[in-house]
Amino acid sequence: MKKIISLFLTFLIILSFAGCAQNGEKPYKDLTASDIASATVQLSPPNKTIQVDDIEKLVSILRDIVIYEEDNSYGEYMGQGVLFTLTLTDGTTQEVLAYNPFFVINGTGYKTKYEPCEKLNNYANELLDDATDINNYEKTVSYAGWSEDEKIFSGCLNLDQMYISSVKHCPVFKVNSYEDLENFKSSYDDVLSMNHGYDELPSFEDATSKYDENFFKSNTLFIVYVTANSGSYRFDIDNVYCDDDWFRIHIKQTNNPETHTQDMTGWFVTVAVKNDVVDNCRFFDADLQIS
Repeated sequence: MKKIISLFLTFLIILSFAGCAQNGEKPYKDLTASDIASATVQLSPPNKTIQVDDIEKLVSILRDIVIYEEDNSYGEYMGQGVLFTLTLTDGTTQEVLAYNPFFVINGTGYKTKYEPCEKLNNYANELLDDATDINNYEKTVSYAGWSEDEKIFSGCLNLDQMYISSVKHCPVFKVNSYEDLENFKSSYDDVLSMNHGYDELPSFEDATSKYDENFFKSNTLFIVYVTANSGSYRFDIDNVYCDDDWFRIHIKQTNNPETHTQDMTGWFVTVAVKNDVVDNCRFFDADLQIS
């Protein structure tokens, strides 16, 4: 009798899963805006990460997402993916990828209802359209050396973004005056290299020697610290843009050598923009796109 009951319960469970797969379920139907501390979305292409300010709107779209049976074949498809990283108020993060006809939650793919997923994709592209590309900027790349000293991260402007795993975030510093620049050098010259170059790349001292007091009357300088597990890799600016009150710098890796050195190292990438570009910005971030 017990065996018959056990078989019957197993049959009911199978029917339950089958019904769920057929009718779908809403994994975020109980989500509220108060559950989310912050959110970003990465669109690929064009490999841009944008801060989501309207959490209420994002939550309203996520509540309507419907998933069906698990299906991890989404990697075989081509098209644009929009990856939302949700930093929850309990300190955890969730990554959800809208990639019709799939919806991916923390790396696990599911078949999804087309319309809600497409609405989430469209919302991400609306945010992209609202972001303003900055085309008038000056850049330098110089040698920095390798360090994991805690003060590099504690002193940067985007420490909170370091906990977001969807992309690699890089420490970014804002320099408003010649005095600030000199203070940056003296603050970090015990853990990073200010006076040494590397192969064809200059030292940070040489790369920033042109930035004098007159320059800072109308310009702001941002310094991004980019690390790599080999000195063979090279980096440059991918794009710079403003997104409401966010200023973001995307760094790209420009080469992918078949052989490379085994020395872990780092680079300074600087971006100089006119003061009025960032006058209304309250938040700053930089991230790295690997080729």
